[in-house]
Amino acid sequence: MISMSLILVVVLLVVAIKPTATKIAELMGQINQERELSAKLNDKIIQDQQVAQLLEQSKEKLPVLTDGLPLTPEWKKWEGDMESLATQSGVQIDEISIGGVQLKGSYIPTAADKNKLQSVSLPSEITGIAVNLTVTGQYSQFRQFMELLEKTRRINISSSVMIDKQKDGSLKLSIDGQIGYIAEFTKI
Repeated sequence: MISMSLILVVVLLVVAIKPTATKIAELMGQINQERELSAKLNDKIIQDQQVAQLLEQSKEKLPVLTDGLPLTPEWKKWEGDMESLATQSGVQIDEISIGGVQLKGSYIPTAADKNKLQSVSLPSEITGIAVNLTVTGQYSQFRQFMELLEKTRRINISSSVMIDKQKDGSLKLSIDGQIGYIAEFTKI
């Protein structure tokens, strides 16, 4: 009788405790998974905070980058910048052509001009737009204009720079080149 009672108690304990023990084991496994996930999420939060901190530190430099290499051609801004440089250096802009479109003056690009522009290479992520600029002034003004042009934030690549003396004795500076922009930001 005692052995039957003992067997009955053991069977009842196994039947009653087994589901509870199984559930406890499942819950322990879930707790471990949750801890691992929590640790990964905490690491991600720390990384995001570090990125946000770097972005905050770099915010003042971002306009320099977007001015130097905009996402669109921004040819009107470039034209305005050239007008400003001309005013600062004392030269007179005679002609401005951007992408073969005459904005000022009567310059018509020749096949030789187009070949010169094609010889200028830009990195594959950067799209170049052909520019031609002709100014009139004195040699010292040309030097100042070129120095100012080199100091601009916008990427300007000159393929040809020529100074010609005109019949009336004035000097003419012609610059052919490209201005760059990122046509598709997703490429980079």
